[in-house]
Amino acid sequence: MAEDDDGRVIDPYGGQQDLNQKLLRHVAPAFAEDPLRVLRVARFAARYAQLGFTIVEPTLALMRQLAESGELRELTPERSWKEIARALMEPNPEVFIQTLADCGALGELMPALPWSMESAAALQRAARAELALPGRWACLLHGMVESARSLSEALKVPRDCQELAVLLERYAEPAAGAEALEPAQLLEMLQHFDIFRRPQRFEAFLEVLGVLNEGGFSQREWLIEAMQQVRGVQAQPLIAQGFSGQGLGEALKQARLDALRVARQAGLPLGKPSASTG
Repeated sequence: MAEDDDGRVIDPYGGQQDLNQKLLRHVAPAFAEDPLRVLRVARFAARYAQLGFTIVEPTLALMRQLAESGELRELTPERSWKEIARALMEPNPEVFIQTLADCGALGELMPALPWSMESAAALQRAARAELALPGRWACLLHGMVESARSLSEALKVPRDCQELAVLLERYAEPAAGAEALEPAQLLEMLQHFDIFRRPQRFEAFLEVLGVLNEGGFSQREWLIEAMQQVRGVQAQPLIAQGFSGQGLGEALKQARLDALRVARQAGLPLGKPSASTG
C-alpha cells in the first residue's frame, strides 16, 4: 500500500480489507519461488496471533504445495535457522510450529520433533516467562532424547542452544529426583554444566524445568544450594597445603563432595524436602 500527495491510498492487493479482517495473505504467484516464505508466513502468524490474525486458505494451500515439493529441504541450514530463531522469540512461538505442522513443513524441516498440545503449551509458557533463545529451543526439543543433538547440528544451531537442549535431555530426569541423588551423582551433574565457568547455563536449565513443569520445579532451591556449596570450595587453601597437579584435582573433588555431605548433615535443602518447597 502507498499514499499519494493528496492522501489517497493506493491499495492494489486489497491490503486494507485484509488488515480489517485480520488476514495474512500472499499477494502474487511469485510467493512460490522461495520456500523460505513458508517459514516467514508462519513467523508472522506467531507475531500477530495475539491480535487475532490468521492465514487465508489460498496462502496455506501454497505453503502446503511448497512443503510437498521437497524444496524446503534445499534451504541452507543458516537461512532456516534464522527464521526459526526469530519465530521462537515471537509472542506466540507455538503458533509458528503449529502452522508448519498444519502445512506439512514441520516434518521437512525438523523430522521427529515430538510436537503435541503439551509441547505447544510448554513453548507458550516459555514465551510468557521470557526465556532466552537457548531455553526456548530446549523446550521445543524436549523429548528428543536421542536426536536433540543431531537436529541441532543439522540446522547449525548456535552452540549455547545446542548444549542446553542436549543437557536438558540428559539431566531433566535426575534433576527431578534431586532429593535422591548421592553427592557424587550431584557433583557429576553440576560439573557437566560447567558451573565454575558458566553457572548461568545451569540456572537456564532450571528455568526451563520450571517452564516444563507447569506447577513449578520444586527441586530448584536444592540444586541452587548444591551449586553454591560446590562453587564455594576454592583451590587456594589446597594449594597452600602443598597439593598440585593430579593430586590437586582429586583433593578438590573430595572437598566438594565433603561440602555436599556437610550441607546435607547440617539440614540444608539437599536430599530432603524443605518447608518452603513442600
